[in-house]
Amino acid sequence: MPVVFIMMGWAGTLRVEPNTALVPALQSAWLWTHIVGATTGLAAVLIAAALGLLYLLKEGKPGGLTDRLPSLQDMDALGYRFVAGGFTLYGVMIVSGGFWANQVKGTFWNWDPVEVWSLIAWLIYGIYLHLRITFGWRGRRLAVYSLVALAAMIVSYWGIPFTMETFHSGFRIEH
Repeated sequence: MPVVFIMMGWAGTLRVEPNTALVPALQSAWLWTHIVGATTGLAAVLIAAALGLLYLLKEGKPGGLTDRLPSLQDMDALGYRFVAGGFTLYGVMIVSGGFWANQVKGTFWNWDPVEVWSLIAWLIYGIYLHLRITFGWRGRRLAVYSLVALAAMIVSYWGIPFTMETFHSGFRIEH
């Protein structure tokens, strides 16, 4: 943590004022809502997947360091809450991205691969919630599901935008 803190302080000193103002499309409140929804939604499901992994570790090998972890029921409940939060925030991301795209391109949905994979990931987490609420899934099954579901989120968030040329590729920060 101290090293990261020092590096963040150093990085803050490297700020350079841009020579030009942002284009109007990048000054939209919808864009910032979209980015915050995407980032916090991804963080929530990453935490849920980590809780799923810890659940499986504690269940498979009790004792030792796993005794310091919360109970299996607590980790299951926390994982559910993080998935519910991530699902909601990812929904905010999709809706705000649609409104922003309508401002920029005149259409809410463009079938961009990132849009499609974001919708797929959102639906996969919706299935997680459905399995828990409707079918009463708990514990090991949902812990495994949260790890598998993370693959769709990774494809949507990092896989497509950084490997294919899409509308979202233009917003990478190049150094």
